[in-house]
Amino acid sequence: MERSRPEWIRVDPACELFGISRSKIYELISDRKIKSFCLRERGKIKGIRLISYDSLCEFLENEARTQAEEVAFNERKQ
Repeated sequence: MERSRPEWIRVDPACELFGISRSKIYELISDRKIKSFCLRERGKIKGIRLISYDSLCEFLENEARTQAEEVAFNERKQ
């Protein structure tokens, strides 16, 4: 049975799944590099921070691709 992945995940599971620190996750959110929102009741200060699983995957794929391209470019220069 194929298990579907979630559309949105909380910060701690994202840290565990992707090996990224909480501070890095919040930095990516602050820099608008990944999508997130805070689910909270009206009038409440605290809520649940949810991250788009797809946006986090896409960010990591783009970073990996960029680094691979930089390595290939530097190898061609030598």
